[in-house]
Amino acid sequence: MKCETFEKSFSNISRAREREASYLNIYILHNLINCIMKLKDIYFMPKTKIGKISFWLVIAGVLFIILMNIIVGQMQKNDICNAEDICQPAPGDWEANQTFVLITNIIPSLLAMGCILIAGITSIVAIIKYKDRAIFLFISALIGLLGILFVIGEFAVPH
Repeated sequence: MKCETFEKSFSNISRAREREASYLNIYILHNLINCIMKLKDIYFMPKTKIGKISFWLVIAGVLFIILMNIIVGQMQKNDICNAEDICQPAPGDWEANQTFVLITNIIPSLLAMGCILIAGITSIVAIIKYKDRAIFLFISALIGLLGILFVIGEFAVPH
């Protein structure tokens, strides 16, 4: 499909109004993405080594978060709840429980946050210094910036 100007794209809207509204939105979005990708030399996967590292670090961070949530969900299955829906961990050795919580909750969350922070920094470096223009790299930079804001918020506003 040729990259049309926005005026031509919006003039085609009147012809497409007979179709469903969702098809119209998909048509406009598809045309816009094609124009941007052809004009700005944007692609999906990063081309530079640091961009690829950033992408896979975000994937690793998300997998660590999923792993942590699965483990916490399995731990909550063993909780003992009373009539008022107040749940407490199953009885056991306190030190063993603390070690278990450290291994299953804190370490995966720190690994996830570390991966996301490093991915955000490396993706910004890949975008600015190496001029890598990949869509997944921009998403990685956004996730990394949100991770940085999360860490700043944790220290700025104590609980």
